[in-house]
Amino acid sequence: MNEAAKLSEQFKHYSREDRDKKLRGCVEILKEYPQKAIQVSVNIGDFQRHIAHEMPRSVRDPYFLAFFGILSAVCYEVNDTGAPEEVEVIFDEHSIFRPRIDVWYPWVRDNIGILHDPALSRVLPLNPLFRSDKVFVPLQPADMLAWLFRNAYSGNRNEFEWIAVELMKAEIPMSIYATMYDAERMRHVSELTTSMLAKITPQMVKTFEQRVGLKMVRETVKPKHVQTEQSSAAADCHIKSGCWVKNKSSQPRRKSRDREPKTES
Repeated sequence: MNEAAKLSEQFKHYSREDRDKKLRGCVEILKEYPQKAIQVSVNIGDFQRHIAHEMPRSVRDPYFLAFFGILSAVCYEVNDTGAPEEVEVIFDEHSIFRPRIDVWYPWVRDNIGILHDPALSRVLPLNPLFRSDKVFVPLQPADMLAWLFRNAYSGNRNEFEWIAVELMKAEIPMSIYATMYDAERMRHVSELTTSMLAKITPQMVKTFEQRVGLKMVRETVKPKHVQTEQSSAAADCHIKSGCWVKNKSSQPRRKSRDREPKTES
C-alpha cells in the first residue's frame, strides 16, 4: 500500500486515476467475498517502556509480539468454528525476522499447550509461511488493512480514507480477538510471561538448546527509559499486522463466543 500511496515500485508507471481504479477493484473483491478481519497493533513507546526488557535479545522487537498476537487470534477464531484443525497462516516476507521465527517457532509450537493454552496447540500451523505480496496476491488486501490501521492510529489523514468507508459499508466484521497492545495490555502480557517462564522445565530448555545450538539464557536488561511521551502518534505507534489465513475446514463458521480475547502467546 505504501507503493500505491507514493506511486513507486509496482505503481511507478501508474497515474493517480489508474492507481485508484486498481484499488477500487481490490475493494470490490473484498466486498463481494467478505471475510473476517484481524488486526494487531503495537504501541512502540509502551513496548519499550513495559516489556522489551523482559524479552530475549533475538526477539526483542514489536514485530514478534504482533506476530504471535496474530497467530493466537487466528487460532482462537478457528477454535470458535467448532471444528478446530490445523490452519495455514501466510505472512508477508521479512528477510530479517523470518530466520529468527524459524528458530523459535517450533519450540513455541511444541510447548504452548503446556505453557499457555492447549487449545492453541491443536490448531497452530506446523510452520507459518512467508510469501511476497507481489507473488501471493491475497496478502495485498491484508497489507492494505494494516496500512489503513497504522495511519488511523497515527492520526494521519490521507486520500485513501474512502477505502475504510467502503469496507465499513460492506460490514466486514472485525474479530473479537483483534488487539491493541498498549501499556495496560502489555502489563498483562508481562504477568503471563512470568507465569509461562515458571512452567519451563529443564527438559524443555535442553530440547531447545539441542535443536537450535543456542543457550537459552534469561537475561536481565534494564527497561528503556523514555523521557517524554512522543508528541506525534506516528512516532509512538506502529501497526504490525497483515496475514492471509487458509482454514482447511469446510465447516460453516458459527458466531464467536463473547469472551476476553486471549492473544498473548
